[in-house]
Order: sequence, then C-alpha cells, then structure tokens
Amino acid sequence: MRRLADLFYRFRGEWALLFAGLLLFLPRRLDATPASLLCAALFLLGGGALRVQSRRVIGPHTRAGELDAPRLVRAGTYSRMRHPLYLANLLAGWGMVLLSGVAAPQALWLALGWAAVCAGLGAGEDRYLRERFGAEWERWAERTPFWGWGEGGEADPEARSALAAFLSDGWTWVWQAILAVALAAPWERPW
Repeated sequence: MRRLADLFYRFRGEWALLFAGLLLFLPRRLDATPASLLCAALFLLGGGALRVQSRRVIGPHTRAGELDAPRLVRAGTYSRMRHPLYLANLLAGWGMVLLSGVAAPQALWLALGWAAVCAGLGAGEDRYLRERFGAEWERWAERTPFWGWGEGGEADPEARSALAAFLSDGWTWVWQAILAVALAAPWERPW
C-alpha cells in the first residue's frame, strides 16, 4: 500500500495534467453566466489564498518528487486542518470545472474525481506522517481535522511572507492562469 501511495504522490502533477486535459478537451456545452463566473472566481481566489497561507509555513521539500517531511508542520493553516494545500488544490480544480463549460454530468464526475485525487493524496500523506512521526502525529491528528476547520492556535515564527510563499509556487500560478484563460476564452472546440 505504501508503494502505491508513493507512486500516487510522485505523479501528482500528472494527475493535475490529466484533469486539465479533460477540462480542455471535453465538449463545452454550457456558456458562462455571471453566476458561474462568480462561483469560479470565488473557488479560484479561495483556493489561491489558502495555498499561499499554506506555503508560508511548509518548506521546499513539498515541491520534490518524493514524499518527505523533515518536521511535522503544525503551525499556520496546518494548525487548523491537516491538508490545507490539497484543499486549496481541490477548490482551484472546482473553479476550473466551472470555467470549463462542461455539461453537468461530466462536470460532476470531474469534480468528484478531482476530490478523490486530492483526498487520496492527503490519505497517503497521513499514512507517511503517521509512520514518520508516530505519537506526535497521532496527537496532532486527534485535534486537527483532515479538511475541516479545527481550533488552531500555533503560529510559526519562521513563516515566510505571503509574497515569498506566492513566488515559491511560481509555475503553479503560471499553469493555473494559462488553464483559466484557455477555459474561459469563448473559443469553439472543434469536437
């Protein structure tokens, strides 16, 4: 099971690429409405804000291909939920689904599939952290929900600025912007 979780984590970027490809290449059936654009913007902005706040307290090890954790991060957004970065990815993905104009049945399956990918990544990370940190992880997990909003409390004196956190994810923002423009543009898909 650990090996499967490691593979799932190692290829997390490819999962995102597959998701983006499906959004781009499934037939567009719905035109954007002000309400769908507003909801998409709220999901994208909420996911982006949560991502920046999460990146303020986690280190560069999260950008590597291997699951690694030199320390158990329990500060900032990680004092409120165990996987704020995966929740940020989920929200951004749902915003992209709304921008895509894909019809309801396919959009629902895409949204649920993306939720399963994000939850699967979080569950694999939980298994790894439980093995790596043992009782320390158990105590933290007891009071910190997977994606809910726990009591929080710990601040990180070494947290990066929001700008540094934003810049540390530079390529993520570039690819999200390209995808958002491609999805929102009123171009006709030839299929």
